[in-house]
Amino acid sequence: MFRWTSNPVLDTNVYFSAFRNPEGVSARIFRAGADRHCQIILSPEIIYEYASACREKLQMREEKIQEDIKFIVRAATDIVQPSTLFDAVPDDPDDNHILAWALAGKADLIVSRDKDLLRLKEYEGIAIIRPMDFESMLSLLRVSLPDPKLSLLPFLCLITLA
Repeated sequence: MFRWTSNPVLDTNVYFSAFRNPEGVSARIFRAGADRHCQIILSPEIIYEYASACREKLQMREEKIQEDIKFIVRAATDIVQPSTLFDAVPDDPDDNHILAWALAGKADLIVSRDKDLLRLKEYEGIAIIRPMDFESMLSLLRVSLPDPKLSLLPFLCLITLA
């Protein structure tokens, strides 16, 4: 069986969706990372952002937050600390850390539901796609591609143009 791996950065909203809807697209993407079908790149900022939002907005129990964080860290292949922030998302400056994190981790994709990030479509050669598009790409690549040396770009073009 053909095995392809990608190095995605999953935005915080993907983790929220994964843990709130265990049967949804984001959960399947998260499981693909945990099963090493893709190599998830993580940053301490995303852990902090996830935990803070769970505490402040969702009023979750601390035990549940810590359990989720353990799963997130275990699923990650690489944890990076960006050294530089950019000003590439003028409509939502908080999203700039996602771009810095992706560059620091040499990601090839950012998977997000964030409209400001998705509007960029790509940053410094890193594609920004929706979770459903990433899941489609994983499915397509696992089943249909005979040669692992094929470029990712044609498939990203198909998905983003659809």
